[in-house]
Amino acid sequence: RRRGIFNKRAHLCSQVDCIQSVCGMLEFFVVRVPDQVYRFWTVIFIHAGLIHLLITIIFQYTIMRPLEKLAGCIRVMIIYIVSGFVGSLASGLFLRDSIQVGPGGGQLAILACYLSELFLGWRSLKRPWIPFFKIIICLFILLTVGLLPLVDNYSQCFGFLIGFMLNMIVFPDVNFRKNVHRLVIVTTSLAIVIALFISLIVLFYTVPFKCKSCTLFSCPFGKICGNEKPDLI
Repeated sequence: RRRGIFNKRAHLCSQVDCIQSVCGMLEFFVVRVPDQVYRFWTVIFIHAGLIHLLITIIFQYTIMRPLEKLAGCIRVMIIYIVSGFVGSLASGLFLRDSIQVGPGGGQLAILACYLSELFLGWRSLKRPWIPFFKIIICLFILLTVGLLPLVDNYSQCFGFLIGFMLNMIVFPDVNFRKNVHRLVIVTTSLAIVIALFISLIVLFYTVPFKCKSCTLFSCPFGKICGNEKPDLI
């Protein structure tokens, strides 16, 4: 058990602000209130190690790069960043006492785009099952990686859902029989994305959500997952 640190300038524990020093990065807007909401975005660019970083590089070069050539970097960036942000928010909600990093939400969002485009153009392909099984294999690999410490499956699953919805909104070359059908699909997808985002924000900041069994979906390996509540003092 860690002991406290003696502070010459303070006589009471309430006079010492240790949360800021533990959290680091930018200072809080309100003293003693950890309001570093930007961490939901910056965590996308942090990796658990060299192997995790290598997986991301391989994914971006082999899977994300062709989609970027097809749809453009702006559309892919929107899907990747927004899905990663929402995925990180879901991770913070379900795994409050755990440290999770990585762009898992954005990666599965890219796979969701491929899957969505595959379903829409299923009849026009000669062998649609081949790319379908390739996507399933990639999903299986990434979800398996999500069981390891510092990487979670909540971020990936919510990122997949958001990516599937954003694909209907952002990609312009989605063919529907009538423009009315596209309008309905886009409106419904946008409503789902906004509702899910607002729900996660409200739940994260207002509801003291605690779920001990939720860690089993992300990392079922006990103490090596680092799911114990950190000792900040």
